[in-house]
Amino acid sequence: MGNMSKSGIFNAAVIVLLSCMVVKVHAEEQGAADVLKPQSGKTLGGPLREGPGTQYPSVYYHPVPFRYDVKIMRNTHVRLGAFDWFEVLFEEDKLYMFGGNLCTDNSYIQGTAGKCSVIQKRQREESLQYQR
Repeated sequence: MGNMSKSGIFNAAVIVLLSCMVVKVHAEEQGAADVLKPQSGKTLGGPLREGPGTQYPSVYYHPVPFRYDVKIMRNTHVRLGAFDWFEVLFEEDKLYMFGGNLCTDNSYIQGTAGKCSVIQKRQREESLQYQR
């Protein structure tokens, strides 16, 4: 421990504890799921794959947004750019979907494109602006 006193150790421990609390509060403010519970979602186009990565074969593919309803089971923590790969259930098959092509019906899950309702609203607004 060197020259660190008991009060120095205590102060360091308090700082670490407070830092952890701030990080947890920030995550809760964002509405991000801490532990993923199965949640309904939709694919935003792109393939459903046999594994978490582009090296795995595509099983289903459709380029139209909001094509497939899926149950998001877990984050695989395999990252590609700003998004993660997720294990999903689609028609009783366990498959994998890139988080950038996946939205959630309920609460936001970190590593996905976001909540479907927010994405759909943004797309409607962009479409209206384009039509003007």
